[in-house]
Amino acid sequence: MTQIFRVTVRGRFAALDDEQRARLTERLPAHSGLPGFGEPGGQLSYDERLDFFTLRIEVRERSEAGEDRTEAAFEAATARCEEVLADLGVAHRGLKAVGSDLSTVWR
Repeated sequence: MTQIFRVTVRGRFAALDDEQRARLTERLPAHSGLPGFGEPGGQLSYDERLDFFTLRIEVRERSEAGEDRTEAAFEAATARCEEVLADLGVAHRGLKAVGSDLSTVWR
C-alpha cells in the first residue's frame, strides 16, 4: 500500500547576513505567495520580511497493511526542507512538520 502525505514544513530563517538577504530578496518573486503541493521536491515560500518560510511537499511512503508511515513522511519532508535551505545557503531554526495522509481521505 502507498500512503500519500501532503506535508507542510514551517520554520524561520536564522541569522541572515546582507549577502543572504540580497540573494533571498532577488529570488522572492519565485518564492512568494501560497505554495502548492504539485512541485516535485516541494515548493518553498517566504515573504519580503525574510523571517518565516514554508515548504509544501507531497511525500509517498510504501507501507504494509496497518503500518503508519506518518513519522517517516514528516522526517522526509523536513530533510528535503533542510536540503532546499542549504542550496540557498541559509540557516534555519524551529522546523515543524504537519500534514495529512491523503490515503485515509479516499477510504
